[in-house]
Amino acid sequence: MLRAADTPTADTTSIFRACLAYVRVAWKYPNHYRLEFGGDYAFKPSEVLKTAAAEFNSYFHELVVDAQRSRLLIPDDPRDVGPLLWVLLHGLAMSNHLVAEDAGKSSTAYGVDDLERVLGLALQNLSPG
Repeated sequence: MLRAADTPTADTTSIFRACLAYVRVAWKYPNHYRLEFGGDYAFKPSEVLKTAAAEFNSYFHELVVDAQRSRLLIPDDPRDVGPLLWVLLHGLAMSNHLVAEDAGKSSTAYGVDDLERVLGLALQNLSPG
């Protein structure tokens, strides 16, 4: 997310690039994504992992605040808007198999080319108007 957000292009925003990178990685490596976010509660995170998570949360918060200042996201409390966006990203990351025409077959699900359109629609619904 960090690298994607910091690589400017003329036709996209930092928040769009960061979100797109996040979901692309999840779609490209679905087993890793499920392992990372699958809710293995027996796992006890190390201090390094806790620090990395705190740093990411801070980064994500700033990304949301910057998008709000630019009027790309609704201007509510970023502590409310950020989790809405995070849930949306997790939903997109995990949903690819749900939209398959033939359940469970990734070849009939969204393609990477569909992701920008779907993410754009999602972010549009969190924009001020």
